[in-house]
Amino acid sequence: MSRPVTFTKKITRILIAAAACFCLLTGGIAAALSGVGLYRNISTFASQNAAQSLSDMNLYIRTAVAASRIITDNESIVAALQNPQSQTETDNIMTQFQLTTLSVYSAQLYDLNGNCYKTSGTEDVPALAELLDNEIFKDFADGSQTGIYWLRTSAMPGIYNNNRYNRAAGMYTFVTKVTDGADTVGYFLMDFNPYRMLGLFFDYRALNGYENSVAYFTLDGAALTATSTGEENPHAFVPSGESSPRKENGKLYIFEKLSAAGASLVVVLPLNRFYANLAIIIGAAAGGFCVCVAGAYLVIRISMKKTLKPLTQLTKELEKTKRQDDRQD
Repeated sequence: MSRPVTFTKKITRILIAAAACFCLLTGGIAAALSGVGLYRNISTFASQNAAQSLSDMNLYIRTAVAASRIITDNESIVAALQNPQSQTETDNIMTQFQLTTLSVYSAQLYDLNGNCYKTSGTEDVPALAELLDNEIFKDFADGSQTGIYWLRTSAMPGIYNNNRYNRAAGMYTFVTKVTDGADTVGYFLMDFNPYRMLGLFFDYRALNGYENSVAYFTLDGAALTATSTGEENPHAFVPSGESSPRKENGKLYIFEKLSAAGASLVVVLPLNRFYANLAIIIGAAAGGFCVCVAGAYLVIRISMKKTLKPLTQLTKELEKTKRQDDRQD
């Protein structure tokens, strides 16, 4: 009876191999789809967070811009720019504006002769000629726009709040023209501290899975040092036309363009949590594969025994009958 036994084993192995291949294929597809879905959920949530936070930041700035009309539409300020009088009085008005508009880190006001009025604690301010040497500011001064956003790392004050400021951190500035009718009589610059804005709108570390995230600004192909954590930026990634989000070196990079020319926001999300969850999915798939193969093996063995045992018994009876017939002959 070696042939039926061998046949039974062969069929059993083929069926088990087929079941194993099916389980492996099904489990692999399920794990891959789960991993892709998990990544999409993370990247979509991160992108939506960044876009919403950027919208909130822009609203934060626009609120201050609307409040700045107390300076730009102030008749005494316009008169002072045309006929310089007491700088102390104008400086006091500027400081009072800063104190009542807490989002503004510093403000500077220039007349066309280069005289500068500034908020308290702001020193080492650039001359108007230095501002005009900057292409962005010059284009604005010569053009028809009444206001622009400017992320500056040069042509900016060296001291804020009586402390030396690291220009590599950048300063997010809104520049507007002060006019008398159709004539420009000066320029008003409002500075927004990037550390404060990044920390206020882009600090996601309290969110589950975002514990080691960080956000920073980039300008003209360089990453600035200010970050949402208040520490110096350790990242050098700069968007260069790639689609957002982008996965690189185990991190997810979300980036959005800023209103300032050549500037972008970058949010870095380490994917440690994603890889940990992916490992769980793969482990579960592998465990499911083993269970399914073991179950298939038992089912096939039992089914083969129940199916082939009667056939084997029938074969025995036929051979027995044949031997009896042979003896009778």
